[in-house]
Amino acid sequence: MVQLGDSQPAQAHRGRRAMLHRHLERIIQVFAHRLTNAPAEGINNKIQSLIKKAYGYRNRLRFKTDIFFHCGGLDLYPTLSQC
Repeated sequence: MVQLGDSQPAQAHRGRRAMLHRHLERIIQVFAHRLTNAPAEGINNKIQSLIKKAYGYRNRLRFKTDIFFHCGGLDLYPTLSQC
């Protein structure tokens, strides 16, 4: 059985406190402005999943077309307008 000394939890706490202090300004900005990079991260995640699903692409045009198809928000079932 491994015994943890008293200094290890204190050092871990100090590390978390230092990290919070380093990023405090950005953390406050998130709450003040309600802006994050979450939409960009979501699109990037979707693109990465497309790459994994396709096992690579033949060329850049096919890759770009697939991104537009899956991330472009296109209406695949448009309604016909009555004239």
